[in-house]
Order: sequence, then C-alpha cells, then structure tokens
Amino acid sequence: MRSTFKIFIFFCISLLVFSCKTDPKTNTEEAPVVDPLTQQKAALENPCNFMDEAFVSSVVDIPAQDVSIKSGGDGSTVPAKSCFFKWQGGEVANAGLMVQVLGNPIPDEFPNWAFFFIDNKKARGEMTMEEPDVPHKFTTIDIAEQACYNHKLGKCYFRKGDKVYLIAVNGISDDGRKIEVYRKVSDKILSMI
Repeated sequence: MRSTFKIFIFFCISLLVFSCKTDPKTNTEEAPVVDPLTQQKAALENPCNFMDEAFVSSVVDIPAQDVSIKSGGDGSTVPAKSCFFKWQGGEVANAGLMVQVLGNPIPDEFPNWAFFFIDNKKARGEMTMEEPDVPHKFTTIDIAEQACYNHKLGKCYFRKGDKVYLIAVNGISDDGRKIEVYRKVSDKILSMI
C-alpha cells in the first residue's frame, strides 16, 4: 500500500508540474501594430468642441434652437476630424457649416506639409465632382499664420503650426457674409487651440 501511495503522490506531482508548463506563444506578448494615421488622428482636437449652438446662431443669424451639431467622418489618407453645424430656415434646405482639422499624413518625410497644403490650394486649386477638369483656385486671406478661401466652393483653409483647419459654408450666398463667417469661426477656433 505504501508503494501505491508513493505512485499516487508521484502522479499528482507530475500532473501539477506538467499542467503548470506555460505555452511559449501565450507568454510572449507582441506589441500591437498601430497605424500612424490612426495615432495622428487621435491627437487631433475634436472640432465639435470649438463651437456650440449659441455661437453658430450668432454667426449665421439663425435661432440657436434651429442649429444642430453632428460629428463627421474622417479622411482615409490624411488624419482628419470633422464636425457639422447644420441649421433650418436658411437660404437653402441643407444649410450648414463644417469645421475640419487636418493633420500631417507624413510628418517625418514632409514636415512643412501644412504650409504647402495651403500654398497648393492657391497655386493649383481644388477640383469638384461637378467640374472635374476645372481647378478652383483660392485667394489669400489674413487669418492665422496662412490662409486662403474660395467663394464659389464656400471654403476657407487656414494653418496654425502643423495643422490645417477647414471652414466650409453652405447656404450663405453673399461673399461678404462668407468672409465674416470665416473670420468669426477662425477666431473662435484659434481661441480654443
């Protein structure tokens, strides 16, 4: 009986030793692969935090209760975050304002990306789906470190450091009012960053 007890103890100890053996695959942790664009996008400000309904209301002369705020999509080739400020009762049914923050997609290779982004809008313009062969060039405006706008497209880009900010307006036809919107909104953004 004593030999049976020794065999039983040996069996239990062996079972414990073999069951505690670690699998080398689970013991080594691999560092997660993080996409650089995803990392850069995460570091960008949320443009929905720049303005509230009351501010948009004061800029576009629409009652605050008619303004809604909705977070937007992001770029697939450029790290970006967007926010839409829409309102009812404007000149058109789909009136609104979009604010977008764009980050440098290749900071190690092209550190002056933001400068050249704005410069390129002025020199080469931007194509639209309606007119894919017509470049719509942008005009210089004195906002932040560097800026440009195009009334037909209802867009204004400005640069602060290594980021580009876009203000896009739909539903305001008067070019003078668009400039006012670009200035007021950019002032608000610059005060928040």
